Amino acid sequence: MALKKIAEPYEFLVRWHDGKIVGAHVGMIEYIKDGEEIISHKVLPVQPIDKDTEFPLSELLTNMQKMALVTLESMRSENEKLTRDNSTILHERENAVALVKKLEAELKQEKSKNKVATLQ
Repeated sequence: MALKKIAEPYEFLVRWHDGKIVGAHVGMIEYIKDGEEIISHKVLPVQPIDKDTEFPLSELLTNMQKMALVTLESMRSENEKLTRDNSTILHERENAVALVKKLEAELKQEKSKNKVATLQ
């Protein structure tokens, strides 16, 4: 018989913080079967729920609840991206401020040299 790879729902994980849902992930288990005989299996890493999640959530959640979890995960991803962007911008700002200070010091030094040269 031909070998078949099958992935099935394995677990549904929900995290709460201060009584509010802050995230949800789903896990699948993958089987290699030869007919009805299971040759091997492995639990796959859990994945955050998003619009492409292939997990029978309708058995557990209403559509509104699923969309809320999808939106939450999307917002979390966007927040992480914005946090990284903000860190990059702050770092660039620090570099720019340091450069301005350096250039101001060089300008001040040049002005001092010009004053000394003018007085001589």
